[in-house]
Amino acid sequence: MFFVESVYYVEMTPYADYECTTEKGEGGVGYGFIVGECFEVGNYAPILNYSMITIGGDDNGTATFHQYEYSDSTCEQANSLNDVTYQSGGCYNAPNYADSNMYPNVYNYVLVTIKENPTSMPPYAFKFTQYSDSNCATYPQWYFFFTNDTVFHYDSKDYSKFYCDQGERM
Repeated sequence: MFFVESVYYVEMTPYADYECTTEKGEGGVGYGFIVGECFEVGNYAPILNYSMITIGGDDNGTATFHQYEYSDSTCEQANSLNDVTYQSGGCYNAPNYADSNMYPNVYNYVLVTIKENPTSMPPYAFKFTQYSDSNCATYPQWYFFFTNDTVFHYDSKDYSKFYCDQGERM
């Protein structure tokens, strides 16, 4: 007999308003993370840290992000002070799991959902995806993306806005 094990992802869909409604639309930076694997989060050293996401609670409706030291590539020495828990269906200030030097201050919200065997990743204007193998043949470990018109704030006066039109950055 052959059994296929389910794959779970915690997805963070970006929204412009604090209630994560479509009234102001989707927009900003979003994320997706595979559950139960140890992987590096961040896309440029030295900000990389290892993380593992676990799910639990009623109907697997709670996701906890456990952060580990950079030297702990097996995720065995949890630093429980850095654990962050999200409730599926909850709307939160968008975290910055990407490189904060490359992608500074973005002010949007994310709707957190936990999905079993998702069929596709969302198609957005820009997406960074990390796989556990060099052929990108496995499930993605994590990804971040941002939508058109995402504004990155560098300080109180300087900012940039991302926009992509038919595959070309504007």
